[in-house]
Amino acid sequence: LIPGSYTNLEVVDELVKMIREVNAEPSVADSDMIWTKFDPVAEEEGWKKWALEVSVPLVNLGETEMIRFNFGSESVIGIVPVSKKMVEADVIISVPAMKTHLLTNVTLGMKNMYGTFPEENKAKFHRFGIENVIYEVNKALTPHLTVIDGTVGGEAWGPLSCSPVGFQTIVASNDVVAADAVACQLMGYDPFT
Repeated sequence: LIPGSYTNLEVVDELVKMIREVNAEPSVADSDMIWTKFDPVAEEEGWKKWALEVSVPLVNLGETEMIRFNFGSESVIGIVPVSKKMVEADVIISVPAMKTHLLTNVTLGMKNMYGTFPEENKAKFHRFGIENVIYEVNKALTPHLTVIDGTVGGEAWGPLSCSPVGFQTIVASNDVVAADAVACQLMGYDPFT
């Protein structure tokens, strides 16, 4: 696994501490991807060991109860299975790694929310209008806070085969679009294109 292709555990660890300081109990969640499965990756990256040490539920959203979520009649998504945990979450904090992506140029807060879909939806929606799907997922399941981890970013052939960049940067905002726009510019991309 390549540093910069996934979120730094230390960043999430600090967020967990901050969440607990306000007497809330966090869960850390991700989902299977088209090319990789959650469980072996979480094991190899150290997430499973860390979750046990700090007593945080580590959740594979693809293995949770699904509900048929209606993204609206005008939506390119329509009605698809979505994790009930995501829909019922009191607060959603998106914590993506700051990295490049072959299809979308960058993958940051908004693209990270697309990652909450079950694996079969990810494969399906990569084929047509992924930008519209990303927009609609964020419109329906808007993160309350986005913390973009650029401590070690990823460039070149992202998202999985990126080259690590020691960027030592964190971008945080309660507006996912603003967070992504700032991170895009820091990475040398125009957020308007």
